[in-house]
Amino acid sequence: MLEAVERAGLDALLVTAQSHLRYLTGYSGAGSSFAPHPLILTPGREPTFVVRKFDEENVRAFSCINEIGPYTQRYEFRIVSADVLRRLNLHNKRVGMELDRSSLAPADVTALHHELPDLKIVDASRLVAAVAAVKSHVEIQALQKAAIITDLLLVHFTKCFATVSPRLKWLLESKIG
Repeated sequence: MLEAVERAGLDALLVTAQSHLRYLTGYSGAGSSFAPHPLILTPGREPTFVVRKFDEENVRAFSCINEIGPYTQRYEFRIVSADVLRRLNLHNKRVGMELDRSSLAPADVTALHHELPDLKIVDASRLVAAVAAVKSHVEIQALQKAAIITDLLLVHFTKCFATVSPRLKWLLESKIG
């Protein structure tokens, strides 16, 4: 992912889309619609997750990210994010953001830009999806195993319920087969 950030001519990437955060960190973020919780990716540095304090324990437990910048109130998102970007010396650099995602409202971008007026915001809405679309050998093997397990589960599920009741067997055959 970091190579893609560099190829795009960016100094960093703020990832806010829920599916992209799950893909990159393993953290599902369920219930995190309070405010954006960006993952800040910077080539040559450890990723930093800016999350609400309420989610911090879950992020630590269920993601692969160690650097966390917590905030408590919605308005603090911009302050904490700006502080992290300053600490990483990105306050006046080219930073990609997922601008066409509902997880980052225009008001959030404006508020962050107000905190960091020299920040150069670049639309990088499709960058994570482009990287995720190209599967590694390990990812292909995992997908193949998942497909085999799913097929076995469906076969056994169908057999199990078909032996329970003739009516259920009829229902399964008419709806699935």
